[in-house]
Parts: sequence; structure tokens; C-alpha cells
Amino acid sequence: MVKRRLGYVAVVALLISIFAATTARAQSRINDKDLARLMQNVKDDAQPFRKSFASALKKSTIRGTSQEKDARGLADTFAKQSKQALDTFEHKRKAEDQVAAMVDTAGQIDSLVNQLSLSPTVGTQWEKLRTELHQVAEAFNVPDSYRSRPGAA
Repeated sequence: MVKRRLGYVAVVALLISIFAATTARAQSRINDKDLARLMQNVKDDAQPFRKSFASALKKSTIRGTSQEKDARGLADTFAKQSKQALDTFEHKRKAEDQVAAMVDTAGQIDSLVNQLSLSPTVGTQWEKLRTELHQVAEAFNVPDSYRSRPGAA
């Protein structure tokens, strides 16, 4: 009899904890207006980063190589993806696929920024973009695995 009551108490405690976690998650979810503004920030910040990144690549160890061309292409792709993600979200209120593609591109750019030790301006701009993109990715439940690497902020 005591074991049965303990079992009921355990089940009730489990259900309460699940309900509390679900409620807390729902309350911390970003609303559509704030998410659109955050995505607009990513789009707006991607253009200056793209230009600074291209300029810094011209002074890097990969200047004049196909790697430099590929790296510039990644930054261009990221800027286009940020615009596409925002446009899709504004029209359909969904953009998981576009955000996932953007996060994938960001992971590749992140590796380059860390490997090449580019200018402090590029580092600062990239850190700001990463922070904004992380919030967008969280809102869409898209993992941004590059943030969990050692040394990643």
C-alpha cells in the first residue's frame, strides 16, 4: 500500500515537473514581432560584415587563392540567406529551413574567422552576428553546433 502511494506521488511529481518545464519554455519564447526584428538585425549586420570580411581576407594568409574566393562566397551566401530567411518569415511566419541553412553557413564562416585571425573589426562584427543568429536559431529550434566548440563564445 505504501509503495503504491509512493508510485502515485512519483507520477504526480513527474507530471508537475513536465508541465512546469513546458510552461517556462512557452513563456520564454520570443514573439513574432521581436523575432522579425532580430532577423532584420542579422540581415542588416550581414552586409557590413561581408565587406569587412572580404577586405580582411585580402590581407590574410589565403589572399589570392581559391580559398579566399570561397570564403568571400560564404559571406555573400550568408548575406543572401539572411535576407531570404527574413522574407520567408515575414510572408509565412516559418523559416526553419532557411535558418538551418544560414546556421550551417555561419559554422563555416566561424571556422575561417577563428583560423585566420582576421582584424579586430571583423571579429567584433562576427561576434555580434553570432549572438543574434544564436537567438534566431533558438527561436526556430535549430541547433548551432559551432557555438558549443571549445573557444566559441
